[in-house]
Amino acid sequence: MDDTVETKTLIELAKCGVICEALICRHPAKEVEKWMIKIKFGNSEKILRSKREKVRAFHTIDTASKTLRDMGINTCTLDMN
Repeated sequence: MDDTVETKTLIELAKCGVICEALICRHPAKEVEKWMIKIKFGNSEKILRSKREKVRAFHTIDTASKTLRDMGINTCTLDMN
């Protein structure tokens, strides 16, 4: 089963109001500090993917949070571990 979600699907989930939590956390596979977005809805937890990569990596927390806002998700949790 795929553990990622595409941007257009995430926008639709946000419109339907089914997202339980949006989480910005460190990207574990990057040598330099990058961030990724995890989404929890129903019994699922998915990672936002990019068009070319399995995980969409953000250079800054601000960019990740702006992306969530642009998708209609106005609340998120930040995990700096």
